[in-house]
Amino acid sequence: MRWGKEDLDQYYRKRYLNLSRYDISCFVGSYNNSNVCCWRELIDELYQYIADAMSCAADVGIPTTTGQFYNHWWDDTLKDFKNNSIDAHGRVVEHPL
Repeated sequence: MRWGKEDLDQYYRKRYLNLSRYDISCFVGSYNNSNVCCWRELIDELYQYIADAMSCAADVGIPTTTGQFYNHWWDDTLKDFKNNSIDAHGRVVEHPL
């Protein structure tokens, strides 16, 4: 996802619509139930529902990119230069002049 180029209003509307469709009466009706297993299942179901609702909202309002979108020019040579630079910096920090 590419935050910063998003349509937040569209994302918030879609998220609200997705989340408002969930029927929480099963939680209200089960409030007095002391069966831990039942509660775990309900919580797992609610968690999955929230994650799905937010993911679907992001699909609509947040642009996505590929893994190489930002660093299409980055290659193995530059990766080696970067690693060598990090190593050299580490040596200088460990053994200052």
